[in-house]
Amino acid sequence: LRTMEDDWLKPTHVCEFVRCGVTMTMSMESAFLHEIATHLDDDFPRLVYADWLEEFGDPRAQFIRVQCELARLGPFDPARSELEIAEELLLQKHWTTWTDPLHPWVGIQRDPFRRGMLEHLDLSCREFALGAEYLFAEYPCLRSLTIRDDHAGDNSLPAMLETPGFNRITRFNWQEPYVQNISPILQNPAVGKFEEL
Repeated sequence: LRTMEDDWLKPTHVCEFVRCGVTMTMSMESAFLHEIATHLDDDFPRLVYADWLEEFGDPRAQFIRVQCELARLGPFDPARSELEIAEELLLQKHWTTWTDPLHPWVGIQRDPFRRGMLEHLDLSCREFALGAEYLFAEYPCLRSLTIRDDHAGDNSLPAMLETPGFNRITRFNWQEPYVQNISPILQNPAVGKFEEL
């Protein structure tokens, strides 16, 4: 990343990424999302993105800050109560707007957001097949999937593992009781990247 911290905080600055000697100029939001997805465990890119969103009056700014702070606090920290109320109010007010693009494919569960970004989805095999290309393209922080039983059988999971973008998934919950032969699935390289299965 060529820009320094001060540059990130300027909404009019064009962020440039250098890969293999090639400079790629991205739109500001794409650049922020790329940086967040590249450093998924680091809150700093998320908070810088929140500062940028705030410049435009976007309520996601507060939501990112609230969820990042909640993730930092311990489960019994007295500061959690006020933050959890703020989180719930934001979700109640903006839930439809924030999740509406997903409805053609996904029956949304609460809560798919992690530290302000959409990181988890719960969907059926059919929903995944219809929406995977869009979901991986539009939500670069997506890392966790729960796939519900829709009687798809043995053939759906191997095809799913080959989906472009699926190699980003690190937590995978397969709720399909009809798989008879799991050996080919476990041998797939994508499975070796899972932190949770």
